Amino acid sequence: MREVSPILLDDNGILMNADGEPVEVEIHVAWHNFEIGRSALRTFRDILRTSHSIELVQTAAAGLDSPFFKELLDRQITLCNSDAQALSIAEYAIAGILNAYHDFPARRRMQAEQSWQRYPFRELSGSNCLIVGYGNIGKRIAKRLLAFEVNVSVIRRSSEELGGISQTGTLADLPVLLPEADIVVLACALNESTSQLMNRRTLGICKQGCVLVNVARGDLVDEHALLECLDAGKIQHAVLDVFAEEPLPESHPFWSSDRITLSAHTSNAGSGREARGDELFLSNLRALLAKGPLLNHVNSQP
Repeated sequence: MREVSPILLDDNGILMNADGEPVEVEIHVAWHNFEIGRSALRTFRDILRTSHSIELVQTAAAGLDSPFFKELLDRQITLCNSDAQALSIAEYAIAGILNAYHDFPARRRMQAEQSWQRYPFRELSGSNCLIVGYGNIGKRIAKRLLAFEVNVSVIRRSSEELGGISQTGTLADLPVLLPEADIVVLACALNESTSQLMNRRTLGICKQGCVLVNVARGDLVDEHALLECLDAGKIQHAVLDVFAEEPLPESHPFWSSDRITLSAHTSNAGSGREARGDELFLSNLRALLAKGPLLNHVNSQP
């Protein structure tokens, strides 16, 4: 059995042993976890770029569109991404959809005004939802929507039928499935095929009054076209956690739109995320030492 010696990277980008002493060592396994601050991230990546002994990199990221991950794959380094945040993101998506259907801010205003009146709302049951991307995140969102008796359709790489899913298609089927969807959830990877996927044309064929949720990447959406569709009422509401430019500029019109619910790329910040991430890394470390199969092993760029 190989001996494991943990090495920590502090906020100043210095490698420390378990006793808190600076060390210079060769790294074999790297855990790119949720706790690495921005100040130390560049150093962390530089260490991996110059390491000749690195065998496995476990990242906390779900999406791998960063050029850094391509560098690792090009060097034949074993890379595993994370599903630790998938549950958090799925709950965020459901909360955003429920908020759009029920309009909780309006209810709060009525409460503050002591206004006692009926407030009808849309029911999720019987709605049609199209999920674009059916990886760890998309699957968990689908599972929760099915519990609300939503008819779930999926866009993924294969059109093979899936149990419990109403319709399955590829990106080529988007023009057919979009007009039927009351809810559209973007949970796919960003690549050449999906960049600006929701543009003026595709947004234009969406069902009147649909809800759009983006928990993937901001560049999947043409933001100017989305604003036009929101202002025109074509899209009833947009739940956005990701944007073309982050942080979102103070002057961006998204801030002031009452048809948008936005957050600062934090849909993954659920209370159980870190514990699940740690367990994923430890499981893969044990598998590596035992020469067993790895969880979330990435074979190529998405």
